[in-house]
Amino acid sequence: MLKEGCFLFLVLLAGAIMVSSMAQADDREQRLREMIGHHRHLAQTVGQGIDTSEAGNLGTAFNEMGVNEFRCAALAFLFGKDEIFKRLGKIEETPRQTYLETPLAVLGDSLLHTNWALAADGVLVLSERNRVETWNLDCVRQYDIGEEHARARIAPAAEFEIHEDQLHVLGDIDEGFYDRFAAFLSGHPGVKYVAMGSGGGSVRDAILAGMLIRRRGLETTLMADCYSACPLLFLGGVSRTVWSPYRRLGFHQVSRNGQALPLDDDIYGVIRKYTENMGANGAFVLKSMQSAAPRDMSYPDVWDLCEPGITTWVQRGC
Repeated sequence: MLKEGCFLFLVLLAGAIMVSSMAQADDREQRLREMIGHHRHLAQTVGQGIDTSEAGNLGTAFNEMGVNEFRCAALAFLFGKDEIFKRLGKIEETPRQTYLETPLAVLGDSLLHTNWALAADGVLVLSERNRVETWNLDCVRQYDIGEEHARARIAPAAEFEIHEDQLHVLGDIDEGFYDRFAAFLSGHPGVKYVAMGSGGGSVRDAILAGMLIRRRGLETTLMADCYSACPLLFLGGVSRTVWSPYRRLGFHQVSRNGQALPLDDDIYGVIRKYTENMGANGAFVLKSMQSAAPRDMSYPDVWDLCEPGITTWVQRGC
């Protein structure tokens, strides 16, 4: 009886903890919605009364100003990482005298508040699983967010979602990815674009899926950072686009069981041939891969991806 009583108590305790965690998550989502409303209000009222009709315009290069940082700030808030949220989500108040002297600053601050709201809105529509994947890919190891802040993953293997004519692929390119990817595509013949974000995984599956993308005449773009084997998948697109705010392509050496393969291993010849068949510079890809150990990452500047054909178009770049 005592054992049964203890078991029942543990079940009830676990249920209470789960309910409490869900309530806290709901509370944070509601508070984030309130902050979104506050920033939208500020976007409309900042510098109120100051004439900006002769201020000119900021130009499209400022359209996504702060978006990446604000996205990570919103995720940090939902995950209870309040110090990171305060640091990344803060918009410094501009003195009114500055607005009077430089009316263009009004437009800049208004845009910042608009972008804050848009970035946080984008986070709220993500599933919990995709919030974790986005946080680990786009935030950890950037913006002074250390590896210790990485979140335990809910479902590492890549998941597929359809958004009109676009297929979203977010998660690991594990063994068996190609078969699942091919089966999903065959059931969705209207797909024209593949948007991806991944920490990488199986070189074989990435290459096979990239070849399928090319045979289907699909275009590729990034929805999150794309590391390791993921750039090989990206190369499959007949056109390969990187939009602002720019996501990163990351390269490192091929490994097996955590050990780097020799730089003269046959796999690098396979990768070079595949890359060149996709219309990109194989030497550039191999140099980028071999310059970083398996636990490190090489991030070519987005502006350097056009000439070797890794990308076919970078917004405001090529």
